[in-house]
Amino acid sequence: MTSIQLVISADVTVGGVDQGSKSFTFDFQHDETPNIKRQCPAITVGIGPPCADIVTVGYNSTNSDTFDVNGTAYTLNVLGFIKAQDMTNGEPNPGAAPATQFISK
Repeated sequence: MTSIQLVISADVTVGGVDQGSKSFTFDFQHDETPNIKRQCPAITVGIGPPCADIVTVGYNSTNSDTFDVNGTAYTLNVLGFIKAQDMTNGEPNPGAAPATQFISK
C-alpha cells in the first residue's frame, strides 16, 4: 500500500442554514519502510520492530466540496493531528501544533 483516500460526508449547517450534504477528501500517503534492521529511515529508529512506517495526511482540494456562507466559500480541511497530551477538555492547548505525519507501530 502506498496511499489511501478518506472521504468524509456530512450534512452541513452553518448559523442555522442548511448547506446540504458535502463530501471532503483527504489523502494519506503511506511510506512502507523496509523491515530490515539497519535500513530504517532515521525518523523511525527505535520505534520498530524493526522499522515503523510513515503516514502523511494531506487535503485533496480537487475532490472536496465547498459551501457558501454570506458570499464566502468554505471547506473542511484536516491540518493534522494533536497528541492527546497536548489537549485539555477536548481542545488543543495553546501552541500545540498539529502533526501532518505520524509513525505507525
